Amino acid sequence: NGKLPENFMTSALWNKKGWLIVGHSNFYSLINPVSGKVMNFTIPTPPGQAAPMATSVCVVEDSRDLIWQASTAGCCVFDPKTGHQKLLDMNSGLIGSSVVGIVEDQLHTMWVVTEHGISNVMPKKEENGEWTFLVRSFTTKDGLQQGSYNQRSVSCTHDGLILVGGIGGVDIIDPKLVTNVGNKETT
Repeated sequence: NGKLPENFMTSALWNKKGWLIVGHSNFYSLINPVSGKVMNFTIPTPPGQAAPMATSVCVVEDSRDLIWQASTAGCCVFDPKTGHQKLLDMNSGLIGSSVVGIVEDQLHTMWVVTEHGISNVMPKKEENGEWTFLVRSFTTKDGLQQGSYNQRSVSCTHDGLILVGGIGGVDIIDPKLVTNVGNKETT
């Protein structure tokens, strides 16, 4: 259709307002399924920061209205209310920077899947309105499968389990049983 800036879509998920958030090779779009209205968005580049990658593996809007964009350079977390963004990558504690999937659990923490590991990210809004992120990462040392994970192969079940698909099968994670290991806080 002529309303989307790109023909190549990388993901399509419902947000809490009932709109479809579509990731594509030019950031993301919101589509109202009732009216057909399409709003196209880019993620602005703050002064002094590297530009986020336009090509998205997937785009997710969380319960806080933050936009999480997965790319081969990491996970860009964008706050549309303030215009601020933060890149989560290996320097932030992720196991690799090539992010292949993102999902929010029922505890409202985020699960960021890279090709070779899974990170649980807990956003926290500070008094000044800025977001900080506590990153806890897990690998084969924590019982996860060996090998790489598949793109967009992560889901939260109705009973709260996180399922992550990879070349070795499916890892099942119960977020309520995850202990504090490998914490790294990033601002």
